[in-house]
Amino acid sequence: MGLPIAVEKVEEAQRYVLYTFGAPGAPVGRVRLRKIDGDIELVSFSASHDGPDRRYYLAQVVPRLQSYHDRSSYPDVDQWDADGSPPDGSSSVWRGNEPSMPTHLE
Repeated sequence: MGLPIAVEKVEEAQRYVLYTFGAPGAPVGRVRLRKIDGDIELVSFSASHDGPDRRYYLAQVVPRLQSYHDRSSYPDVDQWDADGSPPDGSSSVWRGNEPSMPTHLE
C-alpha cells in the first residue's frame, strides 16, 4: 500500500480546472489542467512540508488528471494510494491505461 494521495477541485472555468494535491486533508500544491488539450501546469508547491518532493507527487497526480481529461469528467474530489488503489482497498473509480507524463512541467 502506497502513500495516500488526494486532489480537490478549487476552481473550474471554461478553459481549465484548478486542483490542490497532497495527502488527504493536507494539500501541498496546486495544478491547472487545461480542458482543451489536457496539458497540466504546476501552479504552486510548498517545499517546506515534510514528505515527498514535487516530482513524486506529479508522478502520481499527472496520470490521474490526464484520465479526467480523457473522460471529460472533472471530479470535485478524488483519493487513491500511490500504488494506484483507492484508500479503502476497493476497485478504483479510475479506469484505463496511464497516459504518459507531459514533458513541459516545471
